[in-house]
Parts: sequence; C-alpha cells; structure tokens
Amino acid sequence: MVAMDRCRNTSVERCVLHARALSQIAGMIITRCNDVSVMNCLVDNVQYGLWTVADTTGLTVAGNSFDATSGKKSDGGLVGLLLQDVSFPARIEENRVLGFVFGIVLNNGLFTGVPFSLAAGSRIAGNYIVRLGAQVPQWFGAAQRHARCHMAQQQHHGGLDSGHGVGQGGGDVVTGGPL
Repeated sequence: MVAMDRCRNTSVERCVLHARALSQIAGMIITRCNDVSVMNCLVDNVQYGLWTVADTTGLTVAGNSFDATSGKKSDGGLVGLLLQDVSFPARIEENRVLGFVFGIVLNNGLFTGVPFSLAAGSRIAGNYIVRLGAQVPQWFGAAQRHARCHMAQQQHHGGLDSGHGVGQGGGDVVTGGPL
C-alpha cells in the first residue's frame, strides 16, 4: 500500500493503512532507504506488515500495530515484519504483531538456505507477537535471528492451548519477558 524507495531521513508516523479485505499485499515496502522510521502506525488486512529489501540502513520500527487476524479465528498473514537486506543495526521496539505465521524475520534471504544478515547490533525489544489458532513452535516470534542482535522483553502467544518461546542462536542476547 505504501512503497518507499531511495528515501533519506524519512518518517512515517500515525498512519492507518487498511485493506478492505485480507489480501496478499504488503502494508509497507521499504527499499534502498537510509534513516527511515515507521512509528505509531496501524497496518491491517495484509499478508506482510512491513517488508524491507535492497540495502536499507538506519531503520526504526516502533510503536506500530500490524494485524492480520482474519476475523479473529486464524492467522491471515505470512510475516509481520520481514527485514530482508537490512544493512547496519535496526531498532524494532514496542510493536504489536497479530495473526502472522512469522512475527519478525531478520534475514537477507527468504525462508530457505542458511540465515544471514548484515544487521548485527540490531535491537528487537518489547514487541507483542500473537498467533491465532495455532501451536507456537519454540522458534516462533523472531525467526532466524542472527549473531550479535539484542532481543529483549518479547511476548509471544499462540492459540488457546499453545506454549510460547523463542529459540536462541549463537551470539544473540535474550533478556526479560516470558520467553
């Protein structure tokens, strides 16, 4: 719905992006941008909440709500925050990610091959991630995290009878919260 390409020092704040029906689109796509912040926005009825591609640097995503709950019965989206080709540290904090199969993914590739990212030193903290009608695997929430990223105060929830948690990878720092 919103695409940003080759932007510098840009902020998107207090926006509502609403698709009339759950659709296979991205709420926001950010490509080849420097110093972009997305703050206090609502994005719903999308397959991807926010997707970064092609060498984005200086990214901040904070205080947003990404919702793909599809009538509150099952997950409707694939990835809430797909941080692909993010170079240099990113700050992902205090977001609500509801109804996506993957909450937050930090990986240069898609979902195949060995996970890899240049976003060492990223801070992913205080996010609230919920899956509906599904058992939550141990690695759900912040999938494919990479070395030297700081993960803190995450909350992960699944269907009525599911557990919650986040897997740990080499060099990651995981602190606080019901992990």
